[in-house]
Formats: sequence, C-alpha cells, structure tokens
Amino acid sequence: MGILVSEVVEKIEEDIVFGQRHPRERLVEDDLLVQFNAKKHVIREALTSLERMGLVEKLKNKGAQVRDYTPEDVKQIFSVRKLLEAEAARQIPLPADSIFLKSIKKVKSDHLKAVNRSDFRSAFRLNIEFYHILFGACGNSFLAEVIKDLKLKSLGIKFFSFANPELLKKSQKYHEIIIQAIDQNDRNTLVEICSKLLEPCMEAYLAEHQNFLARENETTFKGLEGLPVSS
Repeated sequence: MGILVSEVVEKIEEDIVFGQRHPRERLVEDDLLVQFNAKKHVIREALTSLERMGLVEKLKNKGAQVRDYTPEDVKQIFSVRKLLEAEAARQIPLPADSIFLKSIKKVKSDHLKAVNRSDFRSAFRLNIEFYHILFGACGNSFLAEVIKDLKLKSLGIKFFSFANPELLKKSQKYHEIIIQAIDQNDRNTLVEICSKLLEPCMEAYLAEHQNFLARENETTFKGLEGLPVSS
C-alpha cells in the first residue's frame, strides 16, 4: 500500500512548522515524488490540501511554494484570532462539563510529557488539540470552526516556535492558567489569557521573519559578488 495523502500533508506541514522548509521555498513535484515514493495524484492532492490550509501557495508558471506571510498579514490574522478566541472564551459554559475538563487536562498532561522528552512534533500536535478542545467547548460550532481554520492558516506563521524552548514554556504556562481559570469558574482570567495567547508567538515570528529575510538577502548578495557589472 502506497503512502496516503494525509501522511504527505502531515510531513510537509511539520517541516514548515519546524523551519525545515522556509517561506517562499519551492515544493517541486518531481522532488516530492521521489521523497515520498508516491504517485503523482497523491502529491498533487497533498499540495492542494496544504494550499487550502494556508501553508502553501501556487503561483502561475512557478508551481507551489511555502507561503510567505508578510508582517502585515500576520498582524491582521492575529488581530482577528484574538477577537474570536476571546469571544469563544466568553461563551464556554462555567462550571465546565466534567468530560470536557477530563479531556483537556489529559491533553495538557500529554503535552507536558512530550515537551519533557523533547518530542516536539507530538507537542505540536497536542498543543493544537488542546485549543481545539478548549474553543470547541464554546457551544457555537460555527465560531469554533472559524477559529480552527484560522489556526491552521497560522501554522506557517509559527514556522519555528514549536521547537523554541522559551515559547514552549509560555505555552505550558498558558495551559496551566486556562485550566486553573476553568476549575475556579474564573471567566475574567479565562478571557484575558485567551486574548493574550498569540502575542509572544506574533512578536517572535516578526523578529524571526526579519532575520530570515536578512539572511536570504545576504545570501543573494554573496551570490552576485564577482559577477560582471553591465555598463
């Protein structure tokens, strides 16, 4: 049995999130066919899925490449997410349902274990699951779905943060504060922390994006050294 579309999507998604594929890096179909030992239709479906997720963009006559979010894109996406996620926090029923509490506490525990054993890929998946469970509890399926879609698009924006020890510690701290607020029926703290979740990631991305562009420009400049100058 050959590799599944979902497996190709997951691997490329993680490569982007962990900085192994960089913004504007081309995703050459022939290279992917060899890498995954996959059929052409599998690779094409995977790239289409990644495009829908907002991680990849297809350019006319250039093929697919990792999407590069500008600083303004990032600020706008995170601004919308901040509003939606704070509103979802306002709508989560308190006192909380026992099944919901049990589920989110287990994911928090599993996330901590994954970080402690430096299993960053599992920690990445568990962090996504934590917030899907949290905002899915708001009772508004349409709001939860929009938040989920925007989170997927934001994965490219977090292209290095899931292996950043400082940001991982902040993520763990946020998990603790959120669960404590739910346990104590503290709506104000829950809304406040959900409105602040994105700030460290956004600031870190903007700084790293600037560094990435500087390194890219330096490489381009060095590549041009020694070339004849046209008159």
